[in-house]
Amino acid sequence: MITTISSVQPTDHPAVTHLLEKAKLPTADLPADLSHFFKAETENTLAGTVGLELYGQYALLRSLAVDDAYRNLKIGQALYAKAMQHATDEGVSEVFLITNTAEAYFAKQGFVKIDRNTVPTEIQQTQQFQGVCPSSATVMRLAPRPPKEES
Repeated sequence: MITTISSVQPTDHPAVTHLLEKAKLPTADLPADLSHFFKAETENTLAGTVGLELYGQYALLRSLAVDDAYRNLKIGQALYAKAMQHATDEGVSEVFLITNTAEAYFAKQGFVKIDRNTVPTEIQQTQQFQGVCPSSATVMRLAPRPPKEES
């Protein structure tokens, strides 16, 4: 079973939305073009997805989901790695996320729980932060990285 990871295309919107809804993740605020989203496909079937919202030096990681039929195949790890590489390539120095269910998973990836009041304004103004995710959700930050050097 070969899995490929590539950029999500606007035509993938219905399939991505369906997968996220199955995973009980928010879809109301998905960007129409799904820019900065990636997909994992196995045998021409959407196996997983991940997305980033970019705000200058900050990014909001969102929508990491793997279809139940493709769990335990390291697809989630591959998608996460792709998203983090993309964040680095885009010059992001800090990545944030909001979760109700995956705190332990993201803690293993180096994210730390933070107080909502310490989140940069750019992230606080996102729809996810403003109400798509409940205020009781855990907010996490990946330890800062140096920005990508200009070459």
